[in-house]
Amino acid sequence: MLVEVLSVTALASTFGFFFCGAQICVQIRRKGGTEGIGAAPFLIAFLSCFFMLQYGILREDKVVILCNVVGLVLQGAYLLYYYSMTIHKRYLRRVFLIEALLIGAMEWMVHWSTMPDQGMTILSNSCMFLNIAAMGAPLVTLKEVIRSKSTASLPLPLCVASFAVSVQWLAYGILVNDPVIKYPNYIATLLALIQLSLFAIYGRSKTIIKKFQPIPSREKLNGYNI
Repeated sequence: MLVEVLSVTALASTFGFFFCGAQICVQIRRKGGTEGIGAAPFLIAFLSCFFMLQYGILREDKVVILCNVVGLVLQGAYLLYYYSMTIHKRYLRRVFLIEALLIGAMEWMVHWSTMPDQGMTILSNSCMFLNIAAMGAPLVTLKEVIRSKSTASLPLPLCVASFAVSVQWLAYGILVNDPVIKYPNYIATLLALIQLSLFAIYGRSKTIIKKFQPIPSREKLNGYNI
């Protein structure tokens, strides 16, 4: 019973986490381009969802399958929108090709090679690595946060969502005894706690407000009343 309830809550929170990418797309639309906004989070998430989908199919885990089908569709849509708005289309096409080659190689190792067990091991390790990378992405700005003593560059909703998602998938992984789900979410939960601790240390943001300085009156400038 607990596994069923947890699977529903984990799916709901993960879907919410996936929709955080829509905020980035809105930001891109408002700016009229992708300047200053990298495609890495979308690229990593897309690859992670594809590999986890394959893992869920092999393990016959319907929760993992449903979660990553939705994730794959959303991340694919975000990537297409990013591609339509960026001026670096040639570079992005090269990255797409690399991801396609990685996906093709993984499919071959898991389904058609003479060593499927080894392919499954590689798939499992890749899933764990990509899950950690996707959840820890906001920590890329850790140096800037410490230097500026400001969390303005950290998205608080995304950090909270990361923590909620990681904790629930950690609990699910423990209950179903799946190391590929369990171990990366141990690390992802720790990374999310580090991110949230920065808000406790530095506050949500650091905004410097300059007080209005009135212009000295002509009387004071001249030294006498007029």
